[in-house]
Amino acid sequence: LDKHFWFLDSDVVESGSLSPHHDCLVWALNNTGFARLARIESLSTINAAPMIAGSTHRFQEEFQEIANKSEGVQRLGVLRMDVDSLGKIFSHGLQDYMHGREKNTLRFHSLGRITTLSWQLSLFFGALVPGIIRRNQQWKERVTVVYSGGDDLFLLGAWDALPEVALAIRKQFADFSCNNPSFTLSGGMVITGGKFPIYKSAEMAGDAEAKAKKHVAVFQGEKGGIGEKNSFTFLDTPMCWKEFEAVSRMKNDLYPLLQEKDYRPLLNRLRDIASSWAESKDRLLRNGGHQSIEHIKRELMAEKWRWRMVYSLSRFGRNRQSLQNVIEKVQQFILDPVAESDRNGIELLEVLSRWCELQLRKPENRKGGE
Repeated sequence: LDKHFWFLDSDVVESGSLSPHHDCLVWALNNTGFARLARIESLSTINAAPMIAGSTHRFQEEFQEIANKSEGVQRLGVLRMDVDSLGKIFSHGLQDYMHGREKNTLRFHSLGRITTLSWQLSLFFGALVPGIIRRNQQWKERVTVVYSGGDDLFLLGAWDALPEVALAIRKQFADFSCNNPSFTLSGGMVITGGKFPIYKSAEMAGDAEAKAKKHVAVFQGEKGGIGEKNSFTFLDTPMCWKEFEAVSRMKNDLYPLLQEKDYRPLLNRLRDIASSWAESKDRLLRNGGHQSIEHIKRELMAEKWRWRMVYSLSRFGRNRQSLQNVIEKVQQFILDPVAESDRNGIELLEVLSRWCELQLRKPENRKGGE
């Protein structure tokens, strides 16, 4: 091979700027499109080598300036995520994985497959994750990669963007691993002031991630069972990803409505409902004695917060025809199991209302970093 080329994006390759009829070695920096090189007929021999170096984009702003780009309260978000049970996957997963006709399991638990899996994870975190952020116009100037490689990541940016980023990374990872249920991510996010020590924010995000890894979700229905890890902690509340997706969808339905001044009192009613439920829960747990958790949960669903919720939301929606669909969605969210888990929406209503409140916070109500 008598030539070396570097390219940072696919335009360099596809523009025809590479010299024809020469053998060449192409180093593709943070670019996963190197497979397209095989279709360039003008090049005689190609050896494409991807170079994974993580994000090459850095902010010039101070942390407080990044926080000021947030919608709603001006705060900095810190996000940490990593692959669940990776040690078990390396030690046992490949050993147990084999084709139906293959009899020798040792062939699959090989150094080559371990190395390949390690490289593929590095490809996802080192190249694909920065690309997810870079290609989104709403994120690329508000979120930055502090570290992403191996099997974990550490991002910071405007707080309101990071929940969406976390969901996008989780979905992309599921696609990348062909929806293999053995490959899951857990993560945690915290919201801090721009002047808060970043090392402390990183520790807090690590604690939130650890809380997600300890989370156990119980699912109902035909595909019921217990799901460990595979969760996300937001506003100090661990949720399985499906629960968090459901809360996110409900927030997206509510938020445009709550931006209108006449409908803002609905948020206070939701917070009152969540507070009433929490008070009833604390009282029942204190006085429950030897009653089972399931019995207490059934009693809790029949407490006064329920009829207060129906009365409060019905009264607010009276003579507001445009609100009826959203009110019905909110009531259904509150009373029904979330994403077929054993938790009803009332248990996550505080997260939902707090999320909306933070995103609605006006500049005149904002306080400095803390």
